[in-house]
Amino acid sequence: MVPQGGLNHQQALARLEETNTLAEQIYETCVTEGMSPSEQAQALYTWLTQQVRYDFRYYSQPEEMPYDSTTAYGALHDHLAICGGYAQAYQLLLKQAGIPCITVSGSLSGENHMWALARIDGQWLYFDPTSDRGRVDYGFQYFGVGEDALFRYTWDREGARSLTEALFP
Repeated sequence: MVPQGGLNHQQALARLEETNTLAEQIYETCVTEGMSPSEQAQALYTWLTQQVRYDFRYYSQPEEMPYDSTTAYGALHDHLAICGGYAQAYQLLLKQAGIPCITVSGSLSGENHMWALARIDGQWLYFDPTSDRGRVDYGFQYFGVGEDALFRYTWDREGARSLTEALFP
């Protein structure tokens, strides 16, 4: 039985496999041998912020926006996402590079938002590809920043730290 508007178990597994395959292909396209973890993270972030468009139906026609826009699949397959899709896609791309990463849920200027927290060169840093989309030529503002740079963001900081310690001791 298929849930209304959703995927059945087999379809969900196939979608997950396809999403992982897309992440692997993007990784292989963006990352070259000898790149440091920081260089890999930046190459993957650059791809994501250049290739994925924001699905503005979230604001104008939320009932028309497909669920996929909230997922890594939407970002990597359709090149269309909102913050959850961007954050999950970045997490999946960093997984290909062997870089520990989680997504963080909170708010940005009072609006629900998601971004990523990853360990690069032994340091936990924040990444917000949604806010940096289209900024590659102007310089990223939210690539590998500390908590202090996220002054308009609110989230459970202790919860995020605890999760990273539990998942990546």
